[in-house]
Amino acid sequence: MRRTYLDAFMCLCWPAVLGALSPRAAFAENWPGFRGPTRQGISYEKDIPLEWSVTSNVAWKAPVPGLGWSSPIVFGDRVFLTTATENGESFRLLCFDRRTGSVLWNKQVHRQKIARKERLNSFATSTPVTDGRMVYTVAFDGSIAAISTEDVPKVPSMLYVKPWLFLVTESGVAKCLNSATGEVLWRERLGGRFSASPVWAEGRIYLLSEKGETAVIDAGPEFKVMASNNLEEKCCASPAVSQGNIFIRSEHNLFCIGRKQ
Repeated sequence: MRRTYLDAFMCLCWPAVLGALSPRAAFAENWPGFRGPTRQGISYEKDIPLEWSVTSNVAWKAPVPGLGWSSPIVFGDRVFLTTATENGESFRLLCFDRRTGSVLWNKQVHRQKIARKERLNSFATSTPVTDGRMVYTVAFDGSIAAISTEDVPKVPSMLYVKPWLFLVTESGVAKCLNSATGEVLWRERLGGRFSASPVWAEGRIYLLSEKGETAVIDAGPEFKVMASNNLEEKCCASPAVSQGNIFIRSEHNLFCIGRKQ
């Protein structure tokens, strides 16, 4: 999901999160907050999925109750995301088993006050952040909570991959720029609308549209589409990458892309 002002709060927790990252991060990274471990949408993992569809290369698919556009985060064998039910009044934190997709717990964090929101927003948009011990959330009404992981059952961001900058506009125009000069190296229309921020992994850029279609593009100065993968569900949250899998939140489900573990 595009960065909101509420995500700025999560920056306060980032030093603790970085300090908690595993020494094996180069091989099996956590994705503990908005746009990953470096907050740049970059993953250094290997063997990341290239192609998938509704019926192929999906390790699991889990329904998500209510509605929210917060991005999934991953720490160890747990995947967290927030949602809002009861017309937005019940702000909830869900925890999934990363390996199977089973819901470990679904906890109401806050009864929030509902007010006017933008049409493309939700009552659970700000992405949580975790240090592996606590999960920190910000509700629609600004309420902040810290939840123990054990005690309870307008333009998407740019991506910097030296020496290039990659971005996709809301209207579906993808661009690659020289970060030193600002020169546009390529500009291509993908079609559709985009709210999710781009993610880099294994030399590839993953661009997820609101229609649920992910264009996988070579991360280089020439435009090359390597794959196009469609989940056929509305998607506004940014993908997460952890331990060989890609986690994509749609309007009603959480997908784990890649091999089962």
